[in-house]
Amino acid sequence: MKLVNDQNGYDSSYIIINGNGIYPDLLILKRICKLYNGMDKIIVFPRTPKKRFSGLSALRNIRLFLDSGFRNLIFIADREHIMRDANAEIKNRLIGISILDETPLQEAFLLKCRLGNRDFNLFCNISGLTNCIEEELLKLIELQLNIQIDLPPIRRDGNWRSQLKAEIDKHANRKKIKRILNEAGRSKLESAFPNLCAIFSEIEENYEI
Repeated sequence: MKLVNDQNGYDSSYIIINGNGIYPDLLILKRICKLYNGMDKIIVFPRTPKKRFSGLSALRNIRLFLDSGFRNLIFIADREHIMRDANAEIKNRLIGISILDETPLQEAFLLKCRLGNRDFNLFCNISGLTNCIEEELLKLIELQLNIQIDLPPIRRDGNWRSQLKAEIDKHANRKKIKRILNEAGRSKLESAFPNLCAIFSEIEENYEI
């Protein structure tokens, strides 16, 4: 798969609905997309969403993306945006949308949906063990550099996330993180990002452009 930030010149029905910021999600997704199925499928990661929402609010863009012709939507948000049950909270945001079927993909999941006369797939991933995708990135750094990084007690707040990012910065700047991602093999990426990899493995095996 190939991740692009603009649909111009590409024929794709896949788009990322990102409830997070651009970094480090873009680097991680580029590497995972390249890992699965080369470049046969194109997935759009819009750098400037039509309407910028964070967390679960990013699901408000579903109708806009359907109007643009996309039928495979990949929703990604950090766990800090979830109060208790990601599955239930996501479904509660799908107002006016019928859920036809559901498939678990590790801790991620696929919802087959219908809005009016339009059927579409909504792949859902909540990143981070307790807080954010940086936790998963940190695990990859540990695996790839063969080191152990001790973190302060986990707290679901911005201060802990800042400490996490600072800890990552001690071991790798953005250039080194990109190299770590590119050098990591499938087994390490699947260990660090099991749910994202499960989604893209499902797309690789069972879904056409």
